[in-house]
Amino acid sequence: MQRNQAALDRLVAELRRAAEDRQPCPSNQDLADALDLHEGTVADMLRAARIAGLVAMLPVGQNRRLAAACDGSWQTLPTRIGAGRAQAADKVGQRKCLRCKRAFKPESRYRFCCDLCAAINAREAA
Repeated sequence: MQRNQAALDRLVAELRRAAEDRQPCPSNQDLADALDLHEGTVADMLRAARIAGLVAMLPVGQNRRLAAACDGSWQTLPTRIGAGRAQAADKVGQRKCLRCKRAFKPESRYRFCCDLCAAINAREAA
């Protein structure tokens, strides 16, 4: 339970940092990269933070949002239109290795580990 609370605190701190720097609300992928987590985990953590009353995620138009403290003490700027698409275009074909977390370009969409980690996994399985 303490580990989950520490992860939620890091997530809220990252959102608060963006608000203090007058930055737009980070995407789930940006938060995942900053916290060294999977994007789905970040989505679950944001949901838990909303339920716990730690943060409010407010929609601001289509595919845009801002994050704010429930007490109103801080608030990020809304995300820019197309910001997520531009970042996604930069990362086309890149994926994070599930084992070592380094970025790599897979030969197929079914590869989730870099070549080095795939070799290590094959040796361990044998």
